Amino acid sequence: MPDSAMMAVVESRYLEADLPDAPIRPGGSERLCPGAELGTASGTALAIILSLFDALLGTTDSDVDPDRRDCQAPKRKMLGILQRLLVGDARTSFPTHAPFALLRVDDTWLSLVPASRPSMQAR
Repeated sequence: MPDSAMMAVVESRYLEADLPDAPIRPGGSERLCPGAELGTASGTALAIILSLFDALLGTTDSDVDPDRRDCQAPKRKMLGILQRLLVGDARTSFPTHAPFALLRVDDTWLSLVPASRPSMQAR
């Protein structure tokens, strides 16, 4: 078997970005939203809790809000107007600076984005 048949292309990229209002593409006019917001799809793992809120708030099963026209459209907001009361202001309750990593192994790309903020266990 030739040596070239056993070689794999491996490369990686790393970037840290400030998220609110960041450009989607370098030099482009499209930008991310000015603040973060949880959509109903983000709570899929919390099906029991969500079904309770659905029953209490009369929400639908759809993750899409066809009437929404703001920056977060067409995402349906989780918990509706209660989200800000329970989570707090978007600028202070969600990370605004995040690391992103991209790993390529041959024709497969993996995107790595932390899902939670690190916490200090010892002081």
